[in-house]
Amino acid sequence: MTDVKAIRALLINEVVPDDPRQDFHGSDTGAYAGSLISLFQEAGIGFRSMKDIDESGITVINAVNTPKQGRKITSLQMEESIPAFRKTLPERKDLEVIVLNGVVAKKMFNWIAKSETGRNLIPSIATYKLRNNVYMYRGIRVLPSYIVTGENIQIEKKKRAMVIEDLKTMIHLLEGNNGNQ
Repeated sequence: MTDVKAIRALLINEVVPDDPRQDFHGSDTGAYAGSLISLFQEAGIGFRSMKDIDESGITVINAVNTPKQGRKITSLQMEESIPAFRKTLPERKDLEVIVLNGVVAKKMFNWIAKSETGRNLIPSIATYKLRNNVYMYRGIRVLPSYIVTGENIQIEKKKRAMVIEDLKTMIHLLEGNNGNQ
């Protein structure tokens, strides 16, 4: 993964896969990495590997650090993952953008924000209704988005288009160095 000094954007996915080789840093041809790389490419961003993504200052993590138990992520899994998840949120001045990929990432991020401020940062409404609003956390721009992994992102064209748009927004913020405004 990239050196913490170089982290300018953090993409937070929901949950680790059952097979670590399918995770973002398991293999560029793994399910998670392959999905994300193809989304960046569709957004016109020429990343060809996770190394390219890391070297650009974008770090990708999973909020829940244990695989799903069945078809759902349990509240207990989320609660047990919070301490490790909290540690992945670097307190760095160079972090400009956080992208919350999926409902679980949004929920867990809100738990952390609420523990600090007494309120949720991101309202608990449908993601498409949130996308044109500006959310800031510790001076960092936060973009609620959809999950970038799994079968749904491959077949739900509207969500896929919104994720691609969100990735473009993230890159635009990084290029303009105005994510903290």
